[in-house]
Amino acid sequence: MTVSPACTGDHSTIGERSVSEQFTEQSSERTTIDSADLPEAPTKKATKKKASKKTTKKVAKTATKKTATKEPKAKKTVADKLGKDKDLEPPKPDREPLCFSIAHAYLGVTYVCEAKSFTDKGQPNIRRLTSEEAKERFVLEDLRKGDTVYMELGGPNDRIALLAAWRGVRVMRIPTFRISNNDATREAIETEGWIATDERPAGNESGDKLTARKTRALAIAAKARHHSTDFLEMKEEDRLRLQLKKVYRGWRKSFKTVLAGYQRLLAEYFDDYLLELITTEDPHVVANGRVASQAALRCIWAMIDVFPKEKQEEYAATLGLEKLESRRSLSREDITTIFRKVLEMMLDDDDVQAPFMNHWRKSHKKLEQLVKADPIYRAVLEPIPGVGVSIAARIITAIGEIERFPSQADLIYFAGYHTDENGQAVRRRSGVVSNWNPELKQAVWQFAHEQVVKMPGTVWRERLDLRRAYDLYKILRNRQAKADDQQLNYEILPVAFRSRTITETTHMTPEDLPILSAHVDKLRKQAGTTSKATSDDEDQDAALSNVKDPVLGKLVAGVKQQSYERACRWLGSRFLKHLYKEWRHARGLSRNPATYRDAEGNVHFTRGSKARQQGAERYRRKHGEDPPPPKVR
Repeated sequence: MTVSPACTGDHSTIGERSVSEQFTEQSSERTTIDSADLPEAPTKKATKKKASKKTTKKVAKTATKKTATKEPKAKKTVADKLGKDKDLEPPKPDREPLCFSIAHAYLGVTYVCEAKSFTDKGQPNIRRLTSEEAKERFVLEDLRKGDTVYMELGGPNDRIALLAAWRGVRVMRIPTFRISNNDATREAIETEGWIATDERPAGNESGDKLTARKTRALAIAAKARHHSTDFLEMKEEDRLRLQLKKVYRGWRKSFKTVLAGYQRLLAEYFDDYLLELITTEDPHVVANGRVASQAALRCIWAMIDVFPKEKQEEYAATLGLEKLESRRSLSREDITTIFRKVLEMMLDDDDVQAPFMNHWRKSHKKLEQLVKADPIYRAVLEPIPGVGVSIAARIITAIGEIERFPSQADLIYFAGYHTDENGQAVRRRSGVVSNWNPELKQAVWQFAHEQVVKMPGTVWRERLDLRRAYDLYKILRNRQAKADDQQLNYEILPVAFRSRTITETTHMTPEDLPILSAHVDKLRKQAGTTSKATSDDEDQDAALSNVKDPVLGKLVAGVKQQSYERACRWLGSRFLKHLYKEWRHARGLSRNPATYRDAEGNVHFTRGSKARQQGAERYRRKHGEDPPPPKVR
């Protein structure tokens, strides 16, 4: 590993004298005896006399020296204390500013390229930081004010960027798509004539993976040499956003920990309740993943017990615990919702003095301050109805910098609102790693599912209702086709909608959703079922086995839920497009770029603009003229 200049300098002056001078002075006071002047071996008596005389002379000499140099004691400086403490090294000497390029891995090996300037000829020195201690020492000791650090934008590099910015280091970050893949990084360093030797494995990381990361650090240095304008300098606004990301993660972890703790407490109360039921003559049977309401109420009352006694009845009435007592069992989703409400009450009530609550409350206040001070929140998110502090924090921390995404489609893909090769919505699969950000996906769904639905009269709610009507119409049309194929005499789709031409959302009217929804309720009543849809055919058959008309019940089962979920996904993608445009506009960039440049400097069309270009070319070939401008929706 190449040693940094910060680690090879000589000792600096401590107080008025250096460590080496103090050591030399102390050595000169010692009596030196030449071996040629030594007499023959003395007797025992002579040795004692000689020793006593020598001791007397030494004491007298020390006393006279103390008397002659007696002065008022001066206060010890920090430098004196550092010099006399063997465990602490003296401060390191100043040096010229250096340039670093970093390819960081949070739990793996980090590679650092170091040079006086990346514009100079020659390959930079490469350092391999394997342990967490080595990474911390690099940030705390090797980085100094005036240095410049080049790294990728987002991901695990955010932690290094925040610490370096606090150290007064100039941080330059580049979007990942401008660095491109491993083949491009290898070509970039070969063009420079640099060599990345093969690395040995470390921990769970293979040698090939480490060699690719090492090559990436060199490619970032090469990018800084020839295309420094592709890097975005980290400003105060970006530093505060990274700090917001750090605070949010801590607040989120504390919330999950508290919620998980109460879920385990619920399991204990549930087990105790089941043991009590065994001794009764008529025990209740709790199945299908549901929890007995009595066990849940005991756990909820245990949570409310932390509040002052005069507030407990008020909070119990707010939660509606009396209604829960009449219910036989509760779903775990309902219990989680109640737990969340109780925790929010704890967060808002200053009288609840628990250690974890105090920490959670302080982090929540800090999070709220940072979110409201963020210019992106004030310019983009705050004007949107239904976007509160928690949703805004999740969105801002997940996206980070909008420059990471070359197009709207890339942001939608990052949020998990894209479709697969079959045109279906992407979902988690067992054994397959999800390639989207779960925090951003949940935040967008929360905006559409919980916030907008509870705020009627907004523009976003109107768009959601129109889309719900359109998706409900499509589902009923498909179910009607199935009924016709089976020669079943059912009116699944109302007759009034069969003569209309409906091919997109704008063809629907605000009155269509109530009409279609009432028609579905009528069909359910006719079939004698109110069950929701499920993707499992066996569960559907079990739920519809005791209804009046199971065939009709299966045709109309869950159409409302499916249309609602599809509409929320559609609204989420529109919400992400709106964020992309307005966020870029707030940063002084074009709202919707048509092209972007990759790591090699090649110009590419963005996904949406490329499709528009191809459609325009087809229109010109067919009609011999430019296509009309797109409709404003």
